Amino acid sequence: MPDRQLVRRVVSQVEFHLSDENLAKDAFLLKHVQKNKMGFVSIKLLTSLKKVEYLTHDWWLTLYALQFSELLEVNEEGTKVGTIASIRILRPGRKLPSDVRKYTSDFPELLSKHCALVEYKSLGSASALRSLEDLGRQSCPCETGTKNVPESNVLTVLHEI
Repeated sequence: MPDRQLVRRVVSQVEFHLSDENLAKDAFLLKHVQKNKMGFVSIKLLTSLKKVEYLTHDWWLTLYALQFSELLEVNEEGTKVGTIASIRILRPGRKLPSDVRKYTSDFPELLSKHCALVEYKSLGSASALRSLEDLGRQSCPCETGTKNVPESNVLTVLHEI
């Protein structure tokens, strides 16, 4: 059984690599994310990235570690990993992205408040929604709205009160 600290470090590093912030700067990894319609990337490829490879050369260990991630999900074959959700921060006074405008009738706060828009890639991935709502109630003065929408199955908006 791998060392728990090593497992946490591998998870943290892979979560960083697949974060929206990193993908905005990493054209190589973004290309691989976009190749797969669900945004999954080869675990072997991720293990070969310098900062992950520094922790382990063993893609089986990376696979094992990723099963403990709350932000990532491993495909059924155990060969690829992807994020369970995309999170965007929306600020009042800035133009809303075109794909978000259609939600303003259900979530008018998108137009007037700082919001975190969480889009789950599948309904199964939305099981993390409950813990996200609980976190929102406990650690920030936020309200949460949730809707089933065909494009992403589940959409959650956290906004300041």
